[in-house]
Amino acid sequence: MSIVALSLLMSLLLVCGASISTNAREHLEGQMERLGFGDVTCWVEGAEAADLASEIAAQPGAGVVDEQPLVYADYSALDYVSDTPGQLLTPSSREQPYRALDSAPDASGGEGRAVDPPQGTVYVSPTLSSECGIGVGDVITFDIARGGKKEALRVAGFFEDPFMGSSMMEMKSFIVNESDYRRIEGVIEETPEVDRMAQPGAMIHVSVAEGAALTSEDLVRQIVENTSVPSFAEFIYTRETIANFMLLMQNVVAGFLTAFSIVGCLVCLVVVGHAISMSLAQDQENFAVLRTLGITARRLQAIFCLPYCGALVVGCLLGSVLSCAALRLVQGLMAASTGINPPPLPAPVALAALALVLAAMLAFVHLRASRLRKPWSEPYGVARCTTAASTACAGLLNKRLLVLGMAARAVLANKASYVGTLLVAVVIAMLLTFVGRIDAWVGPEGEGLMDYFSVAEHDLGVQPVGQVSLDEVDALVDERAGIAESFMLAMPHMTVQGWDCTANVIDEPNRLHMTAGSPPNDDSELAVTEYVASDIGAHVGDEVTVGYAGGQEAFTVSGIYQCANGMGNNMAMSSQGFARFPNAEAGLWCKHYVLDDVEARDGLVAELAATYGGDLHVHDNSWSGLAGLVFAMRSIVVAMYAFAAVLIFLTCWLTATKLVQSELRDIAVCKTLGLAGRRLRASFACRFALVSLVGVAVGGLLASMLADPLLSELFRSFGIAGLATPSSPATVLVPPLATILLLTASAWICSRSIARVEPAKLMSQT
Repeated sequence: MSIVALSLLMSLLLVCGASISTNAREHLEGQMERLGFGDVTCWVEGAEAADLASEIAAQPGAGVVDEQPLVYADYSALDYVSDTPGQLLTPSSREQPYRALDSAPDASGGEGRAVDPPQGTVYVSPTLSSECGIGVGDVITFDIARGGKKEALRVAGFFEDPFMGSSMMEMKSFIVNESDYRRIEGVIEETPEVDRMAQPGAMIHVSVAEGAALTSEDLVRQIVENTSVPSFAEFIYTRETIANFMLLMQNVVAGFLTAFSIVGCLVCLVVVGHAISMSLAQDQENFAVLRTLGITARRLQAIFCLPYCGALVVGCLLGSVLSCAALRLVQGLMAASTGINPPPLPAPVALAALALVLAAMLAFVHLRASRLRKPWSEPYGVARCTTAASTACAGLLNKRLLVLGMAARAVLANKASYVGTLLVAVVIAMLLTFVGRIDAWVGPEGEGLMDYFSVAEHDLGVQPVGQVSLDEVDALVDERAGIAESFMLAMPHMTVQGWDCTANVIDEPNRLHMTAGSPPNDDSELAVTEYVASDIGAHVGDEVTVGYAGGQEAFTVSGIYQCANGMGNNMAMSSQGFARFPNAEAGLWCKHYVLDDVEARDGLVAELAATYGGDLHVHDNSWSGLAGLVFAMRSIVVAMYAFAAVLIFLTCWLTATKLVQSELRDIAVCKTLGLAGRRLRASFACRFALVSLVGVAVGGLLASMLADPLLSELFRSFGIAGLATPSSPATVLVPPLATILLLTASAWICSRSIARVEPAKLMSQT
């Protein structure tokens, strides 16, 4: 049963992990294609969208250019106030309709009906349910213009948004009734520009012309360098970049499930191999009798392998069947964070991977049982209680240390029986340490993660979008929370060597998170992330060409820094370097503060919003998806410990059952000599505790050596390099202690059959 359970768990995790990743990508790409997302999409603000679309269409290699109108507006609901505008859309903005999810945002599977909100209602992304607690029937208020001009719409349901639906996206989409949208447009047109809080805009979807020798990145470079789009752009993203953002949460979950399945597979192999070795040792006489009766070695091997292979096949088949229900559950829980609704079915690639793993495991069983075909004169490698081991442990067998001494003597005298447990302890300790270090790096509120995502550490940022005096803002911030430090930052779209990326223009470059070289303090220097450096083939000291709004300037790469905004697609320069471009805009700048009293930040944000309204954009060092990611990290930690407990218990169950069976006569002798069953069980559990001590020491050492390099390599594609996870008593001590306690407790539970051994009956059989 233990082998069936282990293989079931392994196959379930493997199929779920591979299916979540595969199904989500295939579904997302299909929906993006259906809704007309281009190879490149530009989010622009202003009424000039038609002119911008014409400019883009004139670029060499540009194919179909499709304009999707929208309205940007700040919004609030319940106790939540957005710090990033939402985009209002209509069902008619696409030839193919957006699809509604079920009324419950955690529903999974199925295409859903077309979104058609009645007048006065709105369909929202399901991520607003998980992030803000917004549900059907709640009211969302959109700020349209000063003077109290707002639009209150009631939530009619949730819809699947393959463009901006993930919790990793800061901006959210809203589908509104056609007549409501036209009324909002009319209010904006009638309002003087200085009093507008909402702005018209568009998504301009651009496809590469058929047959053009042009990549999506080449098309972005042309748009950024040869058109006026950067002056009006909110974002410019390729389809691949948007897909990576949208799939980030699915890939994280799928990655951990796959990692769990790999660990489960290793543990299963260890347990099966150990069980085969013990069976070969215990049943050696029976095998000799069968050979004497004329059964060939090949047939004997096949008979011996049959129950093990059967258990593995049954477990994998059950895991595949149960994966349908598990996928529905997992994807249903994830829908409120991912914003998409892929089918909850095992992917063919997942089943193929499982078939390969099962074939490898069956081959392993056959290989381990090949000793049955050796000549009988050769020993089976059965571990015996040697005189040396007995002599070495004799000093421990005193009254005070009897339980521990018996455990140590049993382990040393029969080391081969505990190799499997040792390997499991090493693997589990390593995995728990890895997860614990990631969790400590993320931080209780996600602050560690945000320090890496941000250009530079800060607590609060403000950007004037109207007639606002920053001196007045400084005075208010200093009075309410105290200003420890401040700096200016702008984030325009620029190109470096033709590669489009977000530029982090900062007036204090020394605040950048440098990993190599030096900050770009000179006006002819810039820094790039590891991601960008790899894509453009640049190194520290190389000269590159930077383009912005029709102008080009030469810069020298002064260093490599880390910033995970835009999936690491960033470069940085000083404010003096940005000033070299004649079209550099002053309105891009945002002021960032490091506060003396961080606890006062929430109240300060509310006061700034109430004082300046839509004239001042206020944000903190966070983003809307942070809470979801932190929650996912906490859930993964809990799941990891539960997973470790299950693996350890199943391992102990199989090992302990065979050990107790092989030691029945020894147990009977000990009971006859007066040892209570409770002390024998304690000694039995101590064996696993001693083995786990060695295992966690090895596992902890390996984790400390490998954690940071492996995690840095994992996050390198997100612009994070040289990641250093914090070491603390919680990350150093908790994983090994948990492993030891789980192994010891499982061994105690699995040894309960010792109490049922009848000494007289067994002694009479000797």
